[in-house]
Amino acid sequence: MLVDVHSHLNDSRLISNVEEIIEKSRQNGVEKIICSGHDLSSSVLAIQLANKYDNVFASIGIHPHSCFEYDENFEELAKTAIKNRKIVAIGEIGLDFYNLDLQIEEILKIYPNMNLTKEILIEKQKEVFLKQLKLANMLELPFIIHMRDATDETLKCLEMNKNLLTYSGIIHCFSGSIETTKRIEKLGLYYSIGGSITFKNSRVMPEVLREVKLERVLLETDCPYLSPEPFRGQTNTPANIPIIRKKLSEITGIPEKEVEEITTKNAHKIFKRLGE
Repeated sequence: MLVDVHSHLNDSRLISNVEEIIEKSRQNGVEKIICSGHDLSSSVLAIQLANKYDNVFASIGIHPHSCFEYDENFEELAKTAIKNRKIVAIGEIGLDFYNLDLQIEEILKIYPNMNLTKEILIEKQKEVFLKQLKLANMLELPFIIHMRDATDETLKCLEMNKNLLTYSGIIHCFSGSIETTKRIEKLGLYYSIGGSITFKNSRVMPEVLREVKLERVLLETDCPYLSPEPFRGQTNTPANIPIIRKKLSEITGIPEKEVEEITTKNAHKIFKRLGE
């Protein structure tokens, strides 16, 4: 039985057909799916899906691209996790410094009168990231981190706030070096890998996976993005998790059944509410 620890079933490309997608995933051995929010509305939808389908769970958060949307309304939504056990994590949260100019352009479409520079945006992302780490710790939940072109800054923030890592977390869609992997493991965190390890140009992550044990590795699709080969470029779904499992088995030389057992155990270890 497999677990997809990071999906976007709440995406417009999937939501209209979500019941069929969930059923096909179940037929492919995907036992449980975590649906992640990236802003208030997508987090609300993730919770609605989790409440409706027994094998879907919600992760709610404000993505760095939506950092200016973080407010008391989201905090109030997050606090419903105290009673709603289908909310299993805070995420996706984190830092994203890729193409800041484009990010600013998109933000100014929503807030046209804002005085926004790269420096202000970076500081805002850091502020909202830290607030959500504190929120996750208060709610006794793990977190799911988005980290793009901000590896050192993200890890420094985590290293400086070890008191907020009690309930652990994962770096999703991970593709870092062995040095980065060691820093993550030293913090007691996990990392999830997806379809990108099947790409022909994937070099670093296969090397890393040959060096590490699988005790901190989880599987994800990040659907509808990052479809694995041979479906690259098509809409991704959790039903493709077995392809990622197979590739991980090929890379590490560990039998597929064992890869499945280890990664599923890891998922239940960090997202404790999956087993309730």
